[in-house]
Parts: sequence; structure tokens; C-alpha cells
Amino acid sequence: MEAAILAGLSYPVPLIAFEYLPASLDNARACVERLTALGNYRFNRIEGEDHAFVHGQWLDDAGMLADLDGTRDSGQSGDVYARLDGRKTSTAAPGKAPASDIAP
Repeated sequence: MEAAILAGLSYPVPLIAFEYLPASLDNARACVERLTALGNYRFNRIEGEDHAFVHGQWLDDAGMLADLDGTRDSGQSGDVYARLDGRKTSTAAPGKAPASDIAP
């Protein structure tokens, strides 16, 4: 479902997240590919209900696709976060961190 929604985007958004399921990685792969077609995104993910990113560094699309392939046998679902790389200005509401300042 997420891939169908992202297919409707006509321009990149600063930060977005989508769910991945190891048994159905085609949807997550399509999401990564769509976002990459829209802009220069970097990716990270969380597993299950954790509140910490798996990686200390944000990955490019090829890195995230390889990482997702590695989840196939784990059975652990989670969320992929994608942030537009190279943002120079903040559009965050007062008191909120802009997407570019989210720590890995």
C-alpha cells in the first residue's frame, strides 16, 4: 500500500517513513526506488517497536536495499525512514527538530 501512495508523489518531501515486512519486501523496495527517483534520499530503519535506528550512519538507496534483503530471514518487521539529503533550511515548527537534525 505504501508504494502505491508514494507513486502519487510528484515532488520530494523532507522526511517520510514506511513499514517493511520481511515476508513482503517488494513493497519496501518499491518505496526506496520511488523516493530515490524523486530526490537524493538517505535511509535508516528501526526494528519492531524499538525507538533507535539500526545504523549509526544513514544509508544510500543501494545500502538500504541490501540491508532490507538481509532482514528476509529474521522475520522482524519495522519502519524505514527516508530523509532528503542536502536540506539547507529548516521548515520545522517551533520546538521541533528539523528532519536534517535527527540523530542517527
